[in-house]
Amino acid sequence: LARGAATDHLDALLPALQGAIDDDDPTISARVSAAAVLAGALCAPKVALAIATRNCAAEGATVSARAASLEVLVRLIQGAPPESLEPMAAGLAATLCAPHFCAAPVSLAEESTTARAVMQTRLVEVIDALVRRAPGAVAEGDVAYQLYCALMQLAATPTKADSDYVAQRRALAVLGEALAPAAGADGAPALHARFAGRLLRQGA
Repeated sequence: LARGAATDHLDALLPALQGAIDDDDPTISARVSAAAVLAGALCAPKVALAIATRNCAAEGATVSARAASLEVLVRLIQGAPPESLEPMAAGLAATLCAPHFCAAPVSLAEESTTARAVMQTRLVEVIDALVRRAPGAVAEGDVAYQLYCALMQLAATPTKADSDYVAQRRALAVLGEALAPAAGADGAPALHARFAGRLLRQGA
């Protein structure tokens, strides 16, 4: 990718990456992941993340397609310069914590497969990547609270196929190990003490 030159073609580039990032051939999958990281580094982050988040929640997209879109979003965040992510953290956090984000109704057949569990786990990884890449932005109360809400929503909604609660355990781990320190809290209990009451009042 020429520096910045691919930005104008992201509408075509990102779906292509999403279509190949879960290829059965691990070599191809690894190369596509590396290309997505490179796109995050070289393309305008504001444009790339806007298109990627839109694709994650595209109307009519299958659970598997949403999972692939989330994986691309993780890689874009990992490649983006932290200073470019920080101004976008608030908007991205607000999108991620919306109850409907990446949670459109799915068929019973899809619900009973591992695809939905993979989608949930990858949504956790998006949050983890954002927190670790732009911790300064997460120190702001509203951003930290919105990411807390997103992780707690994931922790509270296991799928039928994930009997080991992998996504839920990962959500709680990210909350305690990444979000809490970034938000200036001494572990998960301190973060719960700060935000749980607000979350309960919001849901009332």
